[in-house]
Amino acid sequence: MKEEKNLFMFFNNIRKDLFDKKDKDVEVKKIFDKLSMTSQKNKIMQKGLKESEAELEIKLIRRRFHVLYELCKYYDVKNIAEVGTANGCQFFTFAEYLKNHQKNDCHVYSCDIVDIVDREYYEKYKDISSFTLGDSKKLSKNINKEIGLFFIDGAHDPGSVFYDILNLKKHQSEKCIWIFDDFDERFGSCIDLKIITNSNHFAGLEKVKYQVTQDNNMLVLVGAL
Repeated sequence: MKEEKNLFMFFNNIRKDLFDKKDKDVEVKKIFDKLSMTSQKNKIMQKGLKESEAELEIKLIRRRFHVLYELCKYYDVKNIAEVGTANGCQFFTFAEYLKNHQKNDCHVYSCDIVDIVDREYYEKYKDISSFTLGDSKKLSKNINKEIGLFFIDGAHDPGSVFYDILNLKKHQSEKCIWIFDDFDERFGSCIDLKIITNSNHFAGLEKVKYQVTQDNNMLVLVGAL
């Protein structure tokens, strides 16, 4: 009998499974350490945290990449699209997942309005990844597969989330996963995410607010938008 997938069950189990264990995937840790560690440490220094608090913050932020890697495994995701590449830390974590768990006919697409993508990793994953210079509207034109997971971390002004959804939803699978980063009152895009969370129109979707750190949350949905 095929296991019934459940978003709430995944996050309950993953909290127990990953928090106090060593990093389960060494390459994911390497990607984070090279592409994100310095910028995250700089952000943490600006908060004025104690050394022990800063170490925990780094651990929680790094853990997020492992959690999303495990989420892809749990739902057996074959194709992924991301808005907001930056230097590619999340992009290449998704690519590493595909390399290890989806041998054939898989792809991760990503876009950003600036190109600062790490060239070494882009070369490494070139057969299963592609970068579009532009926003989600341009990205949509380059997608030729049904997408099982969208990761949205683009513009943060009001309306930006719905803009990305409208551009990309035609590519979604029936049980698509949508992940929206920075579900936080500091950003105008939080207005969009509150509508998705509270509107009856989206009542049939599984929804989890994943707290990465004290001031960083993601909204995770399962179901077609």
